[in-house]
Amino acid sequence: MAQRVIGTESFLRDQRKLLPMRLHILIVCLLVTFSGNLNAQDNAAEGPITLEELYRRNVVGQLGIILGTSTEIDAEIVSGRSLKVKAFDDVYLLKVTHVSGKKVSQSPLMQFSVFGPVASQLASQTTELYELKYGTKKESLNAEQIEELERGYLGKKVKLTVYETGGFGGVPNRLPQEVPVPAGVGFHFSTSLIVLEEVVASSPNEKPAK
Repeated sequence: MAQRVIGTESFLRDQRKLLPMRLHILIVCLLVTFSGNLNAQDNAAEGPITLEELYRRNVVGQLGIILGTSTEIDAEIVSGRSLKVKAFDDVYLLKVTHVSGKKVSQSPLMQFSVFGPVASQLASQTTELYELKYGTKKESLNAEQIEELERGYLGKKVKLTVYETGGFGGVPNRLPQEVPVPAGVGFHFSTSLIVLEEVVASSPNEKPAK
């Protein structure tokens, strides 16, 4: 009888020693299972969407609001050369600082164009700016001419009524070998601003709204 009790106690001690190891194995198994479920969900979320889904759902743009929504922004005109991408060398961008009077945490740099009928003092390219300033077109400009042209324009603070639009563009991947590949950015989805109204324009030295 005594031997049986001693044997039982020894068995229980062994089981207590094994308990932490078993708990560790159980926790590892649960984590692996949970991680696998998350990966499956991530893969499903990252899959392509259909055009029908895009029609049904709204897309939130860089302004933090649904594309196609008219709003007022504060922005600064900057040179596309700041992106250090050749395709943007002759482009001007809007660095958005406020949306509907609220300061944005990360100021997006956005391409823009002016809505056709709207009279504006904004130019989205160097050739447009030259025509706007001098009333005549010029296809090519040297570095000195561009520097003189941009003086007083870059850094200009503007308050605009805009909406954000989006679409696909760029050069597709894996083109046939016989097709010459033009220089440019890869095929991607991007958004830009359509300027509806220039509310206020100020000099580069004027401080923006807080």
